[in-house]
Amino acid sequence: MTPLERYYKFYNLSGVPARLLEDQEYYNIYQRPLKEKRSEHPKVIVWKENATQQSDLAEMPIDLKRYHYFLIVIEISKRRVDAEPIKYKFTNSVIKAFIKIYGRGRI
Repeated sequence: MTPLERYYKFYNLSGVPARLLEDQEYYNIYQRPLKEKRSEHPKVIVWKENATQQSDLAEMPIDLKRYHYFLIVIEISKRRVDAEPIKYKFTNSVIKAFIKIYGRGRI
C-alpha cells in the first residue's frame, strides 16, 4: 500500500510525504506560515493616561465559591490590570463587576 493510499484509507497525514500531497486539498498543512514583519504588528498609540483601556470576560477553572467567569480590565498606558470574579454572564453582574473594578481606583 502506498503512502497516498494509506492517507485516503485512514484520513491521516502522518507518514505521507509532502510531495505526494502537492495537488491535494490538505497540502497547506505542510506549508509554514509567513512570519509577521515588525511593521505589521498592531499598534496602540496612547496620548494620555486612562485614554485607552481593554476588557475581557474569560471562563475560570472550577472554583469552590462557584465563580464561573472573571472580568479583566487593562489600562494600556501604565499597564495596570484589575480583575473581578463573577458567577454568571448576565448584564447586571458584568456591570456590577465593572463598578467594583473602577471603584477600587487601581485603574
